Amino acid sequence: MKLLKSFAFKNAIFYFFIFLLGLGTMGYLMLNNSSNRIIETAKNQLVHNGELIEIQLEDYIDGLLSQLDYLSNSPVLKKYISTEDSINYKLLLDNYLSVIRSNDDFFQIRFIEANSGREVIRVNQLNGKVESTKPNQLQYKSDRPYFKETIKLDSGEVYFSEINLNKEFGKISLPRTPTLRIACPLYFKSILKGIIVINTDLTKLFNRLENTVGAGFDLRMLNEKGFYLMHEEIDSTFIFEYGNDFPQFDLSPDDLIKDGIVSLPRELISVHKVQIKPMKYHFVFQVVANRSSLMKPYYDWRRKSFLLIFFTGLTFTIIAFYILRKQSQTFRRLTESMKQFSNNMNLEDLPTNREDEIGEMARSFKEMSALINQQISSIELEKKNAELAERDKSEFIENISHEIRNPLQSILGLSKMLEQNSPNPNQIDILRSIQLNTTNLVRLVNDILDYQSVINGNYKSEFLWEGIDNLLQDLLIGNQYSASQKSIQINTSLDSELKNYEFRVDKLRLSQILNNLISNALTHAAFNGSIITSVKLIQLKSDIARIAFSVSDDGIGMSESELLQINERYFSNKKSNSKESNFGLGLTIVNELLNHLGSELKASSQKNIGSTFYFELNFKYRSKEPEGPNINQGVNIDRNISVLLIDDDEQILNFYKHLFYDFKAVYISSFDQLNRNDDTLFDLIITDYRLGGNVVAEYISILKSIASNHSVLIVASGVDPDLKEIWKEFPQALAIQKPFEKNHLFNQINLGLVLSKYGVPQLNSIKADYDYDKDKYSKALTILIKEWEEYKLRLINCIEHKSLTDLEKILHKFNTTLRRLELPKLEKRLIKIKDAFSASHLILNKERNDINNIMECYHYNLKYSLKKIIS
Repeated sequence: MKLLKSFAFKNAIFYFFIFLLGLGTMGYLMLNNSSNRIIETAKNQLVHNGELIEIQLEDYIDGLLSQLDYLSNSPVLKKYISTEDSINYKLLLDNYLSVIRSNDDFFQIRFIEANSGREVIRVNQLNGKVESTKPNQLQYKSDRPYFKETIKLDSGEVYFSEINLNKEFGKISLPRTPTLRIACPLYFKSILKGIIVINTDLTKLFNRLENTVGAGFDLRMLNEKGFYLMHEEIDSTFIFEYGNDFPQFDLSPDDLIKDGIVSLPRELISVHKVQIKPMKYHFVFQVVANRSSLMKPYYDWRRKSFLLIFFTGLTFTIIAFYILRKQSQTFRRLTESMKQFSNNMNLEDLPTNREDEIGEMARSFKEMSALINQQISSIELEKKNAELAERDKSEFIENISHEIRNPLQSILGLSKMLEQNSPNPNQIDILRSIQLNTTNLVRLVNDILDYQSVINGNYKSEFLWEGIDNLLQDLLIGNQYSASQKSIQINTSLDSELKNYEFRVDKLRLSQILNNLISNALTHAAFNGSIITSVKLIQLKSDIARIAFSVSDDGIGMSESELLQINERYFSNKKSNSKESNFGLGLTIVNELLNHLGSELKASSQKNIGSTFYFELNFKYRSKEPEGPNINQGVNIDRNISVLLIDDDEQILNFYKHLFYDFKAVYISSFDQLNRNDDTLFDLIITDYRLGGNVVAEYISILKSIASNHSVLIVASGVDPDLKEIWKEFPQALAIQKPFEKNHLFNQINLGLVLSKYGVPQLNSIKADYDYDKDKYSKALTILIKEWEEYKLRLINCIEHKSLTDLEKILHKFNTTLRRLELPKLEKRLIKIKDAFSASHLILNKERNDINNIMECYHYNLKYSLKKIIS
């Protein structure tokens, strides 16, 4: 009984009778007429049309080869290659113009020099107008695929490009032009002199081929990658030119690669696979007949039966509509209840009393809704707890960062002051040890504060070029004081060959690894003992060096069983639990870092003799180069500028007083201490990011009121500060992270003064040129940075030698770059130098140093912008 009442059973029986009646009636009428003869006739016509297409394609390619052969063997060309003078050049140019006029399918002919890839001649045909390209507009084409492939060919061989759409400056030209490039190398006395390239417009060829198949048939052509080159629907052609990497096949792979007739429900297709010598690739064309056109006689007969089928179907539809309308009302009510549940999480008017599938579905949904409500309540509670925990974590990180970095700033800054105050020779190493270990502590604090990445094993790495000898020397200085407390001698052994190279290393991680091993050795080495830190070159390949590091001591040593436990936390190699005998977390951290760098820690030891810990790492390497100039090199910051220094930490203010003792400086711990009656405007403002629990962005109106027209704002912070709101009023504002050194701070001041005076580079025009594609405009910015370095060297050289002609040539190109970056003030400064070359009072040395400083500052700023984009 339950089955008979079910919704599915009633509909299945009803539609079965409708389907049986409709299919039987239509099948009886349609099977009385056969379309075999019509189909066979169409197949023969398709094959014949395909053969005509093949002949036309072969004739077209032969014509191209004939023209290319004529151009490559032209006496005029050989005469020009033999004697490159203006007369022969003019004859060759006239020859090319004559050829392109006589071939309306050609839209470009080029003669390109083999060695440089420079165009010698280029003639163009556009809309029936033939012209030659001016010599100053000729381009270098050595990076083009057709050039690279053609120069590899032997004499007599021909290069055919793939058929694609013509592009101008990287964009598809309109109207869309299907293009084929054909090229051959030119050898003169067995020496490759150049290549000839013909660009042909296939539009007319495609039109001729479409006319060949005649009315009632369509022609489709595919390249060997499966993309349409011709199709009755224009949007289906050349889709690979628009970033679509997926070919659209209308046939199976087996049907696509073999000649013959393929029968589809709506079409008959004659497939022809063609490869014309000397082309090295093939393409497939299809002659297509639409079945509806072929079967027109059949359709005439079918129309006679249409009224009978129509009224029969209409009767069935009315009956079905009446029944389904009643059934749909139940579904509609159920659907409305479900929609209402998504809005207010309540269910109303569900047909739970029904005994069919609808009633069962309604009851199940009611049970599910109760479970959903329960789970949502639980999720909302957990979400609130997670948000509170996240807020507490963020506040903790910011507070602890601020509290730790301020004393580190004082230690690092004051130790630098002591180093500059002529310390005793025996104090220099101690000061450097303080500075080195403070710097390492700062970097390690950064990692500790980023505790989530440490938990997940996502260590941050920063690979820089560094000399291993320099790194080893820093480690020696950093641990010398600790070693002296136990009268331990720290010795180093470094392969002399390593001193000739720089290596791309994660200096912080490698220093951390070796520091842990050296500290461990100092703990276990005997009094008056020794430690040897050894670095050996194992292998030097083309671009990778494999280096072995080891730290050995003459301490208590370990047994074989103890060696197996060295990676366990808090493992002790003595039965005593004293601090001296406990390895702590040091070796565990070393192992984690080495695993991250693709290596592992190994050890060898003997009881009462000593231990050796060693590992191997691979590094990229290069020959040592002299260090680049400092941004602030040769630049003296004007001591007459007015400076305001704000920090709520008294130690930091004392540090600032040491740094800015000869400036016109004001020191305050909050904005409340400002003298409101004083109308002084400050040229330089250095402020802590957080003051009295507030961020500096909340004081933006006060900062604007006390800043001069070209004021520089520097924000010091223990965390990476958010300056978005500040940049709206101070575009040249800079951030500096605590702790910092004096040189770094003054470099930032110098950078800020330059940006304030000459403007901040704007990159919007570069981004817009590449449709804001990050990968593309970052590459363009990389090229700009290299060009900027070249312009700097050339400008300085011109100023040193007072070369007005060279300076004018440089400014002609460089000013375009300055306008794109919206730096009109810098452009005016350079023009002013050019105009002052004739002045006797021009101080070349000063101008050279000023321009060097300005260009270095912008070079640094552009590299920083690129780094932010990439990260």
